[in-house]
Amino acid sequence: AADSDGCFPVYAEESHVLPTEANYFKAGHSLDLIGDDLHIFGSLSGGTETFTLVNAKRVVDQTDEIYPYWKRATVNGIKERGAHISFVRHGRLYIQGGYTPSHAMLGDMFEIDVASGSSNAAPVSYSSLTLNIERRWHCGHYYDDRLYLHGGWNDGGPLNDLIQFSFEDQSWKSINIDGSIPSARRWHVMTPLLRDEKKMILHGGYDGNEKQLLNDAFLLDLETMNSQKLNLKKFSDKGRCRHTLTNVDNKTMIMLGGYANNSQIDRSIFILNLENLTCSQVENVGEIYAGIRGGHKVSKISEHGMIIAGGHVDGYVEPFYFLDLRMLKFST
Repeated sequence: AADSDGCFPVYAEESHVLPTEANYFKAGHSLDLIGDDLHIFGSLSGGTETFTLVNAKRVVDQTDEIYPYWKRATVNGIKERGAHISFVRHGRLYIQGGYTPSHAMLGDMFEIDVASGSSNAAPVSYSSLTLNIERRWHCGHYYDDRLYLHGGWNDGGPLNDLIQFSFEDQSWKSINIDGSIPSARRWHVMTPLLRDEKKMILHGGYDGNEKQLLNDAFLLDLETMNSQKLNLKKFSDKGRCRHTLTNVDNKTMIMLGGYANNSQIDRSIFILNLENLTCSQVENVGEIYAGIRGGHKVSKISEHGMIIAGGHVDGYVEPFYFLDLRMLKFST
């Protein structure tokens, strides 16, 4: 394991275009890795800018003198928004849903060809609609040229439905789920398994109606449309929302940050073993204290490293941190 130097702020050349504390410590942004570049879009503060950390994978490897640097661009043709979802399709960035700074709900979808340097957002046409495509704080997953949305919130309240958009015929439809169905929630996580991306683990969130944080977990299969409730000891001992659940490799995931029932940042970090569905708690959280926050986003950029971006935290710390996963020490 590495020492505490394995968690450090991300600096880059041309720091005058660094995303500001005001924009990204209020969260609601998205974070996507396309090639070697990390793309950030939107926030609850508004704006239609993308901030790109070019050569993001070189944050820790600069042996050939290729350095990361920030690039900023204003995207035309898309409304200001936060609390949206994002995904990558054919090397292009897609943005769906969310809400404006004035809290107007959005159900539209846009494609941005960030890799070519385009600053224009092309709207995705819908040939048919279904209920609740307008939502915020929902989860999304792109699989088999379809976009799946779960949960979130709109003017009608909390949602527990699963809906699908097919790029083949550009249609929306509602999906019936069998088995143990997750309750309505927002601020949850829904992370696909690297070894089998048709399967996703859904965890936690905030129910809205009873104003309770949720601690349950489910395995959702997009082929069978079956949902299985999981018994994850430690992992689900208490409610958590606005956290992240990120693939470390084919066998493990890491759960980091978020809020606990007392509305404080939850500093506990867990490693989930996907082979036997057991959890281990990270013991040396003090060494990565500044990187733990709620409402953040995470992107794995190398075999052993990931970038933690934005979110809320007590006191000021740098908006972006690199975490070397090899430094983590955990109990069994």
